[in-house]
Amino acid sequence: GKSFHFNGACEYAYEIKDNGEIPFRHFSERGILENEMTMKGNEAIGEITFYLANGTPDYKLTFKDGKTQGNLVGHFETGEKSVEGNIKDGLNEGYWKYFYKNGNVNQEGSFKDGEKSGEWKYYSYDGKLIETNNYKAGKLDGIAKNYDDNEKLLAEIEYKSGKASAFKYFDEAGNVIKEAKSSGVSQSR
Repeated sequence: GKSFHFNGACEYAYEIKDNGEIPFRHFSERGILENEMTMKGNEAIGEITFYLANGTPDYKLTFKDGKTQGNLVGHFETGEKSVEGNIKDGLNEGYWKYFYKNGNVNQEGSFKDGEKSGEWKYYSYDGKLIETNNYKAGKLDGIAKNYDDNEKLLAEIEYKSGKASAFKYFDEAGNVIKEAKSSGVSQSR
């Protein structure tokens, strides 16, 4: 069988086998294969294979009790590593790194139960630290720091449950030049 996107392109192609297994192929609106997996009844079984836009297999995850599991190493279409992390019970878990095409780290930090947790670091394309944030259950919580192109501290923003509560701005020598309290402006990254 098949199902279709609104533009008429095939979204899913599948067949029901005699043993009850149903191999699925999922396609983008442009008709590009995105992933393949097998269902039995209402549960995903075996592996799911993800593909790059050029049709090359990128990475595989396994299913346990219908949820994805495994170490993930994803790539840009040109072959460079784009991400590495772990999936547990269908959620991002543990330490993750995201990369720029040049191989430098874009951002890194941990997930707990699919939510950002603890310290996350963000870098410029040329590898310089530009920001650090702290998360609790996916919300900014604690001191976030912003840095200039020379990795000197520009600002500190204190967050409580995702809302900014205090700000400090620094000059090039590291002296506080402005401080402010906030009634709680929400921001996420």
